[in-house]
This record gives sequence, C-alpha cells and structure tokens, in this order.
Amino acid sequence: MQRLDEQKIEDVRKFIEDYQRNNGMSPPYRVIMKAMRFNNLAAVFRHVKALEARGVIQKTNMGKIDLPFQLNTGRTVIAPLVGTVPCGEPQVALEEIEGSFALPADFFGGNDKIMLRAKGDSMKNAGICHGDMLIIESRPTAENGEIVIAMIDDFDQSEATTKRYFKEKNGKIRLHPENETMEDMYYDCDQVRICGVVVGVMRSYYK
Repeated sequence: MQRLDEQKIEDVRKFIEDYQRNNGMSPPYRVIMKAMRFNNLAAVFRHVKALEARGVIQKTNMGKIDLPFQLNTGRTVIAPLVGTVPCGEPQVALEEIEGSFALPADFFGGNDKIMLRAKGDSMKNAGICHGDMLIIESRPTAENGEIVIAMIDDFDQSEATTKRYFKEKNGKIRLHPENETMEDMYYDCDQVRICGVVVGVMRSYYK
C-alpha cells in the first residue's frame, strides 16, 4: 500500500478547515482534488480516510466531510446581526440589530463578532453573494489580502464597503473587488478605517 506524504495530509486538513471557515460548509471532493492538484478522486479519498482514521475529521452517513471534532466542542460566541453592508460601491451601512446568532467559538474564535448581511456582487469570486450573512471579527487593523469591512471617510460622510484590503508601498490603500467587471479603488490612508475582518460566511437556501 502506498505511503501517504505527511505534509500532503496536513495540507488537505488545513484546506478543509479553511474552506469550512470561509464558506460555512465542507468542500466537495472534487474541490479538494483541484485545490490539492490530485490526479484523481481516489487520491482525495485516501487522504480523507487517513484524516478520519486519526480523528481529525469525521464523515456523515452520506459520506460528506463533517466538522473536525476539535471545532465542535459546544462553546459558542454570540454575534448580533446589525444590518447590511454593501459589496459594491461604498454606501451608508444600516446599523439596526435584527437578531443574534450563537456561533461555535472554537471555529470562529472567541473575540468580539458581529454579523452583517451582504448586499451586491462585488465579492462574488470570493464566495460572498448578495444576501449572505458575513461573520465579522471586530478589529481596527487588517493584513494584506484579508477581506475587510472598511469605512470610507469622504467630505464629512462615512460610507461602508466590503473589499479585499491591500496597503500599497506608496502608502495608498487599495480595496480590491472580487469581481472581474469591477476596478480597484484607491484611497489615502486617512480616508479608510477598518471596522473588522470577514472570518466566515453563512448562507441559507431557504426563502
């Protein structure tokens, strides 16, 4: 029997965990195959089976990958749903509490969380669709490449938008839409305030 590469097993585990964190669901086997550059689905099955045997993941009765055991301890953090944030041109965000959700703390972290409903399609290639509920970690800073909720200060008015954040070498802030039909937006540093970073997405297919 072919011995599996330990680093590849770890890479598959990390991909599954990151996919769950970003999409609120487990990745299909074909998505794993493409992301990990496996030649066939059999290779995916072998690595998933190895992770299952180690207790790192579990599978449902339908064969789908379920949450890792260590991310399902029952501890929760309460996140209020506080309105809508545009995924397009900056607009004034609504800040009315619509309700609250109990999120698994070991999955999303125990820091302060809020939730915002996404509006628009500028982040569709990052898996954020109109109507999705974004899970936001409240913090005033972000690393390059993170998806942020940014407040744009312009002419005594603050407007919000959801974009991928980059701080350029020239000191400018670049907010990148994940939509090939839209262009990057550039601002001076003092025009952009980070309100939080997107750490997860929830989506319902029920009307």
